[in-house]
Amino acid sequence: MKKSLIIFFILLLAAFLRLYRIMEDPPALYWDEVAIGYNAYSINQTGKDEWGISWPVLFRSYDDYKPPVYIYTVALFQKFLGPTDFSVRLPSALAGILTVAFLYFLVYELTKRFSVSAISALMLAISMWHIQFSRAGFEANLALMFVVLGIWMFLLSLRVNIKLLFLSFISFGLSTATYHNAKIFVPVFLIILMVLFYDKIKKNLKAVALIGLITFIFYLPFLPAYFSREGQLRATAESILNQKGNLLLNFQQNFLVNFSFDYLFFHGDQAGRHSVKKLGELYVWQLPFILIGLYDLIKHRSKLSVIIFAWLILGAIPAAVTKVSPHALRALLSVVPWQILTAVGLVKIPRLIPLTVPVVVFSLLLYLHLYHIHYPVAYAADWQDGYAQTISYLKSEEKNYEEIYIHDSLPEEYLKWYTLAKSEKLFRRDLLTLPIKKYPGKKSLIVAPPYMVSKDIKVIKEIKMYGGDAVYKLYEF
Repeated sequence: MKKSLIIFFILLLAAFLRLYRIMEDPPALYWDEVAIGYNAYSINQTGKDEWGISWPVLFRSYDDYKPPVYIYTVALFQKFLGPTDFSVRLPSALAGILTVAFLYFLVYELTKRFSVSAISALMLAISMWHIQFSRAGFEANLALMFVVLGIWMFLLSLRVNIKLLFLSFISFGLSTATYHNAKIFVPVFLIILMVLFYDKIKKNLKAVALIGLITFIFYLPFLPAYFSREGQLRATAESILNQKGNLLLNFQQNFLVNFSFDYLFFHGDQAGRHSVKKLGELYVWQLPFILIGLYDLIKHRSKLSVIIFAWLILGAIPAAVTKVSPHALRALLSVVPWQILTAVGLVKIPRLIPLTVPVVVFSLLLYLHLYHIHYPVAYAADWQDGYAQTISYLKSEEKNYEEIYIHDSLPEEYLKWYTLAKSEKLFRRDLLTLPIKKYPGKKSLIVAPPYMVSKDIKVIKEIKMYGGDAVYKLYEF
């Protein structure tokens, strides 16, 4: 009962950290979230995506051909919540909470030690890296949940019932259809698991082969799309194959930077949507315990050791094979083994745990202060703050104008999502330069970025971001 209560409070903490002010921090839906939301709405309404493709396996979206699972998940949530911003973010938040729970069961299956399992779950619950991507509609966060679930089901199938292997394979398959990093990670990691636990698998070799065949047949209709030019488009565009210089050297540099102290413990990913920038992806206080955990795993060379090291290496590869590295989103699968290593290190020196608690609490409070107070102001532009407010104002005023001209820096997906493509007013998209020739007899409204509006123009409305900077200026002609 006491152990169950501890896990309950860990999950409660995970839920609070991922759901508190989820619609305010981050301050707005960024463009991928908006595209996900509108495509999910379109699927619910028509069975087609925004491009008119029926039940697509890949969503064309911004010509980046998004994997389907997160969009279909949002479509399911919209059945109950309606086409709201909350419906886009909630699946990721819930996936983050469930990942904490699944990690507890996974580690317990490997170690049979409550202390290591519970601390691993707690570390993930308070992880800055994991919280960051659980609070917005990031596909990678749902993919991570499927990977952790897949590994747990794999281990459970070997102990309880081999039929659970089907759930493992399905979960792994769903991860690859959710975010691109899993396509690199899952096949190799699954082979490592099969080799590592071959002594148990060979006892049920026929059942394993049959389950594998059934799973393959289940996914067969989707494979052509995944391996098509469109399915590989994003990976090809971002690949280091398109980067100048020596390919192996570029890969080596990209790979190693994902393990640098500066990235992991001090400054983190410098992309505005990926971290608060003033802290690392991991807490500084985790470092000594990670080193202790590494030493312990190297010393004992257990199956846990192989799994952790394989996870760390494979988790960094999706970031290493792209032009931008380190990249906390593409390397999100790596967040889990770092937390397990911390737990292993803490358990090795239990007398330090009481001394660590104040440091842990202070570090978490510092992160929350930065995230909820400073981050929304400093990085509002990275979240396209002001776009939704602009469209909301236009919807309230459209009856007063015959035409509304909107600068094309405001993506069309925002117009579709926040009007659900039902606005009666023609929102014209041909405003590229100013001034625009006035159309006789038509009262019109111009929406333009501040740099395009001269000082002599009478501005009737300014749309401002969270921090107070103007996003768009509106005036009549």
